[in-house]
Amino acid sequence: MTDIPTLETARLTLRPHRLDDFDAHAALWADEDVVRFITGVPSTREQSWSRMLRLAGMWHHMGFGFLAIVEQESGRFIGEAGFLEARREMEPSIEGTMGADAFGARPRLRHRGADRPDRLGGSAFSRKTNELHN
Repeated sequence: MTDIPTLETARLTLRPHRLDDFDAHAALWADEDVVRFITGVPSTREQSWSRMLRLAGMWHHMGFGFLAIVEQESGRFIGEAGFLEARREMEPSIEGTMGADAFGARPRLRHRGADRPDRLGGSAFSRKTNELHN
């Protein structure tokens, strides 16, 4: 099993999800502004629970996955980012390509630089993921 990395930027920590992130995770995925261009439909708590467990399982089975984005100053969960092997039924198929890199953060944080993955240590995350697999 892969050790899940923790990364830090000047203002944010990207770390493994924890059970106490669930309420904030569920609120994120219930936010219409967050899901507008992802699923288009806010998630129920049950769907969010399944999603959070899937994200943890990605690390265990695939050796990569998502990290929770936490504001260092407040310790508040503000989003998540990472890589996903979704096994989506679509054409053309992207199965087996780690075909989704995704990012979701609360819209009210855009003014704080938490609106772009490259500001969240995304390059460091990519490098760390490559190190784990090489």
